[in-house]
Amino acid sequence: MFAKDNELYLRAVEPTDSKLLYEWENDLSLWQVSERFAPLSQFEIEQFILSNQDIFVSKQLRLMVDIQTPSHSFSIGTVDIYDLDLYHRRAGIGIFIDTPFRNKGYARRAMIMTQNYCFEILNLHQVYVLIAADNPTSLKLFSSLEYTETAKKKDWLKKDGGFVDQYQFQFIQPKKR
Repeated sequence: MFAKDNELYLRAVEPTDSKLLYEWENDLSLWQVSERFAPLSQFEIEQFILSNQDIFVSKQLRLMVDIQTPSHSFSIGTVDIYDLDLYHRRAGIGIFIDTPFRNKGYARRAMIMTQNYCFEILNLHQVYVLIAADNPTSLKLFSSLEYTETAKKKDWLKKDGGFVDQYQFQFIQPKKR
């Protein structure tokens, strides 16, 4: 674990996470968000976990979001840092929280820890998110985190026989005094 608040922490993906990631990655209801068109095999997920997880090489990083109780810990979601651009000092970020743990403040806390990692460790200038217009929970989350809407792509995402807009939000690291 490298980022932690009271009970929530972010950690690297471990081989023991493969079964849970297999379930989440193959959930058909999430495919529109992840732009997935085919299931992933257990083998593919295991290979991803065992592959080079050096963010500076792969330009991406997946972290597990865990809750730690006095008796045990368990995973409730993932955070992705992707499209890392070290020259321009920016990256995209995304979050997934499993259904039973949504609307409890975990996503907000995990995003704050992720931002801190991006700014303090990776030395980024900004992070951005891409959100479908029909995802009010994510729109509310990132607005509450003071992300600024910087783009709207019309009819960008195909969904349920139609198209929806996609928003881009950015958060620029506050100037240090």
